[in-house]
Amino acid sequence: MGLLVAHDKLWTSQVLSASKVRTPLTVFAVRSNHVAFAIDKVSGLPVVAKQLTGSQGAGVSILETPLAANTTMESFYKASIPVKLQRFVKAQNSTSGNPTDIRAIVVGDKVVSAMERTASQGDFRANLSKGGSGRSITLSDEETAMCIKASQAVGLEFSGVDLIREKMGKTYVTEVNGNPGTGIIDITKKNHFVDLIRFIETKSKKKENIPAPVPLPDADKDEKQQQENEEEASLKRYKELSAKQEKSRLDYNESALLSFFKKKFGSI
Repeated sequence: MGLLVAHDKLWTSQVLSASKVRTPLTVFAVRSNHVAFAIDKVSGLPVVAKQLTGSQGAGVSILETPLAANTTMESFYKASIPVKLQRFVKAQNSTSGNPTDIRAIVVGDKVVSAMERTASQGDFRANLSKGGSGRSITLSDEETAMCIKASQAVGLEFSGVDLIREKMGKTYVTEVNGNPGTGIIDITKKNHFVDLIRFIETKSKKKENIPAPVPLPDADKDEKQQQENEEEASLKRYKELSAKQEKSRLDYNESALLSFFKKKFGSI
């Protein structure tokens, strides 16, 4: 279930909000024909428009002007593409002046690594796949707790949680990824798959004391017992028909059945 939730960006936002995880204000738009109304619901321009599925920054746009908002939303409308609009969180800039975000890897109830990503020149998306760069960082206790809570809220025991540190001082969870990729390993020099394997081994050991399931019944034994019961019932019926024949006349069906029993069992 967790992977299904993480795959759907709207579902993820809903789950995070319901679990009291700080996430940007979000509006869902399906064939929206009143763009200004939808944008006003997320505190006005600029806003971030995201298609509900996609990874590595694909399907994510920033709408900074009324013209850009109208034309982009019109394109989504005509293509019947549902989108979610999010309040634009003005991220802290790196020393180069470009926007940054954070990717943290959660395994079980621990954050095992984290990196700060910096967007390439002229882009607001800091994804490494979009030309961004990264450096290893340590999260605050609050941010660590946010990541673990976000991953658990979505239903994942292994995830990549994306954060944005706002210039105003607050940190927001923007996405939870069920397939966080391997780029962070090169940046942090921390192979989170080692932690994942250890987590799985520990979890498996805890299940070793589970009682073995009740064995299935012996099908051959049951079939043999059934045959014996049927034969016993046939012999009983054979005796009843033989006794009846001595006292009265049998009907057609009874005579045929008695003949069958005589051939099968012989004289009794």
